[in-house]
Amino acid sequence: MKLLKISCNSCGAPLSASAKTQFITCQFCDARLRVVYEDSSVWTVVIEGVQEDVRELQTRLELLEIDQRWENEREQHMLPVKGGGAKVPNSTDPLVFTIGALLLLGAGIFGLSSGSPELGVLAFGAALLVGFFAALYRSKLDRYQSALSRYLSRRRSVRRKGRRERREARQSSS
Repeated sequence: MKLLKISCNSCGAPLSASAKTQFITCQFCDARLRVVYEDSSVWTVVIEGVQEDVRELQTRLELLEIDQRWENEREQHMLPVKGGGAKVPNSTDPLVFTIGALLLLGAGIFGLSSGSPELGVLAFGAALLVGFFAALYRSKLDRYQSALSRYLSRRRSVRRKGRRERREARQSSS
């Protein structure tokens, strides 16, 4: 059986391993190593920190999944704009509609009091319609803000859990 000459990636000590060896322990520093074969090169990788790397990758994957679900959910909350685009609900839209409804109510009162009942009734009808849109936009904004809050809370929770697990792993290895 042919032995390959390799070096410990932790302390640099010379090691020998067969061509089929996947894992080896350094006789000098006791580092646990994975033997990597790529093309005509062979080297070692310390696997002590691999569990911590796996935990970090699991956290990142979980965060990525949460972010992807949020992007899909966020699309459902978007409001259409001219030109076929969309925008995130904001507090300005319901406010503008509410101000518009109040102005139309004022116009309706003015129309009725100035002897123009047709104008008054038309303005009251428009005020009701604009008020409906104000309530609709406010409802959409509330649902968006609630969904955003849930998303950010899930994200914070996963990050805290990942930090806690990494801290516990460092403490247990000390």
